[in-house]
Amino acid sequence: MKLFLKGRPGVGKSTVLEKVRELVSEKGYRVGGIFSPEMRRDGLRVGFRIIDVGSGRSGVLSQVGVGSGPRVGSYVVNLQDLDGVGVEALDTAVEKADIILIDEVGPMEMKSRAFQEAVLRAVSGPKSVIGILHWRMEHPVVSAIEARDDVKVLEVTTQNRNTLPLEVVERIVREVQKRS
Repeated sequence: MKLFLKGRPGVGKSTVLEKVRELVSEKGYRVGGIFSPEMRRDGLRVGFRIIDVGSGRSGVLSQVGVGSGPRVGSYVVNLQDLDGVGVEALDTAVEKADIILIDEVGPMEMKSRAFQEAVLRAVSGPKSVIGILHWRMEHPVVSAIEARDDVKVLEVTTQNRNTLPLEVVERIVREVQKRS
């Protein structure tokens, strides 16, 4: 089963995903993939990190005005860390994890062809995937994910964001147990 979360910016998609990670890890499942938390300075968002959930290795996904990579709004995407940390994390998760997390499939991440391919490998494989799709992004990778029969897209709202982690965990654990 592949579950993807969508919702407006700031609604709590990454928080739901982090809670799911905690809950499935507590149940003893091996979790891999990536998280992309905000980097803040003096209360302002100045970029995003990219963290390999399995190893803890991290890098900078993007920063405001820093570097020479592709731009998304005021952010400059660090393709070296996106490919080095992100692609490697997804490929390792495909091999070794029970559950693969992808935070997120969005405009910054789609600047890397290698990352696009890693996402599609993860989604095409037999493992359970829980990810986040950028809420209004139109991209061939997003379309390919949404078109799959084994993908369910759930909207995160202020009304369901507190109960959604348990719902997602129940679905994923049932699926993982079927595969075992």
